[in-house]
Amino acid sequence: VLTHPFSDGPEKLKIPENLIERGRIPVVLKATEILKARTENGTDSEVPLIAGMEGPLTVYSHLAEIKNCLIWTIKKPEYFDTFVETCTEFCIEYANALFDHGADVVCMPDGGIIGSRMMPSSVLEYSVKPFYKRFCKKVKGPKILHICGDIGDSLKSLSECGFDAISIEEKVSIKAAKESIGDKARLIGNVSPSGTLLFGTPDAVKAEAKQCLSDGVDILAPGCGIAPRTPLANLKALVEARNEWYEEKD
Repeated sequence: VLTHPFSDGPEKLKIPENLIERGRIPVVLKATEILKARTENGTDSEVPLIAGMEGPLTVYSHLAEIKNCLIWTIKKPEYFDTFVETCTEFCIEYANALFDHGADVVCMPDGGIIGSRMMPSSVLEYSVKPFYKRFCKKVKGPKILHICGDIGDSLKSLSECGFDAISIEEKVSIKAAKESIGDKARLIGNVSPSGTLLFGTPDAVKAEAKQCLSDGVDILAPGCGIAPRTPLANLKALVEARNEWYEEKD
């Protein structure tokens, strides 16, 4: 992000016409089509195509700058609501376009300010949660929400928004997370990407992965994005750990 075009407020904020034809969006949609053809007809036919996209809070922070986002939650809540509403509508349109072009699932990383505990819990409950619910209602396919940081205190509220799954990082206890969300959403995570996967051995990866599964995670995955230079052997060990754990369980 080079600049924040709406750092003064949302007066001129609007979703442009022909949004899906603008910027790099057509490139991403074309890439989605190419990958869909491969997963449908090629050697990866059993691999789901998961498309990533940023969520409304993240888009908002790019448009207005994170400092303003936090200040406006308290001093100008009408600014906050206008931005998040507009960004949510953009995210809905973009997510549905991804499904139209072949995505099986959409994963939406968002709300690092929630995980960092810089946002009051009341803002999540009364200002963010309604827009997450709108997103889930209007998007026509499976949806995953990922939020970095320790979101343990927010999980119960987030699980009530309608996401099919919630992805957590390693700061969150899987057992506690399962207690918070119950059967409202599947739990994804949370092998350390910047620790174990990047710097650990394959055996260490397997041990942590199997512990995640034993603790009750529904879908085994890294706790966040995979770091550059992560050894391929460690990524293979993650898959092997899943297979071994289920074989041992049976």
